[in-house]
Amino acid sequence: EKVSSIGVEKIIFGVPEQDGSFKPLNGKYQVYVLMYCENRDDSIGDVAMVFGGKVYGLMGTDTLGRDLFQGLLFGFPVALLIGLATSILSTIIGAVLGIISGYVGGKIDLIIQRVADIVNNIPLLPLLIFFTFIFGGKLWVIVFILVVFGWPGLAIIVRSMVLSLKSSNFVEAAVAVGASSGRIMLRHIFPQVAPFILAQLIFYTPQAILSESALSFLGLGDPSIPTWGQILDYAFRNGAVYLGYWWWILPPGLLIIFSAITFVLLALGLEPVVNPRLRRRR
Repeated sequence: EKVSSIGVEKIIFGVPEQDGSFKPLNGKYQVYVLMYCENRDDSIGDVAMVFGGKVYGLMGTDTLGRDLFQGLLFGFPVALLIGLATSILSTIIGAVLGIISGYVGGKIDLIIQRVADIVNNIPLLPLLIFFTFIFGGKLWVIVFILVVFGWPGLAIIVRSMVLSLKSSNFVEAAVAVGASSGRIMLRHIFPQVAPFILAQLIFYTPQAILSESALSFLGLGDPSIPTWGQILDYAFRNGAVYLGYWWWILPPGLLIIFSAITFVLLALGLEPVVNPRLRRRR
C-alpha cells in the first residue's frame, strides 16, 4: 500500500529526501520491452515509448499526463474552424436575406424582418445550453445553432442599406434598361454593400469562438476534441486554480482573448474603408 501511494516511478527513478519528496535520479537507463502476440501472423508497426512523468512538454501536463502544449496547438485550428464556418454561413444567409428584403419589399420584406426581429431578440446562451444538452455537444450542433441565430443582425442592417441604394441613380438606370431584379441585386447592389459585409464577417468570428469556449467551459462541448474551452473546463474541475497550476489556465485563456482581439482589431481596421465618414482626409 505504501508503494502504491508513493508511485512506482518515484521509487525507480528517484532518491528519497528527508521531507518525503523524491529527487530525480539522473543517469542513463536501458529499458527492455518484450511484446507478445497471440497469433504468429499478427504484425506490429512502429512502437514508441513516451515517459511523460509529471513535468513534460513546453507548458507542462494535466493530471493525466497529457501535454498541454499539444492540446493548445490542436485547439487553434478547431477554434478557427468554428469561428470562420459560423461567420461565413451567418454572413451569407444574412446578406442574401437582407438584400432580398430591402429590394423586393412587400410581404417578403415583412416576413423576413419579422422573423429576424423574433430571432434577434431571443437570448443565445440559454438556447445554446438547452440544445447542446438535448442533441449533444458536437461541433456541428454548436455551429448550426450559432448560424441559425447569427444572421438576423446583418440582415436588418443590409436591408436598411439596400433601401437607400434602391433609389439611387444607377439602380434606376438599370431598371430603365430592363435589367432583371436578380441582376440588379447581384451586379449593382451587392458590390455596394460587400465591404460592409466583409467587415461583419470578420467581426462575427470572435463571437463564435467565445460562444464555443463558454459552452466547453460549462462542460457542454464535445469531449472528444481538446478545444481551449475544454482545457479550461478540465483545469477547473481538477482544482488547477486552488493548486496554483497557472500553466494550465493562463495559456488557453490568453489564446481565447488574443484570438478574439485579433479579429476585432481587423474589423476595426476595415471600418474606415466601409464607412466613408471615418475615412481620414488626406
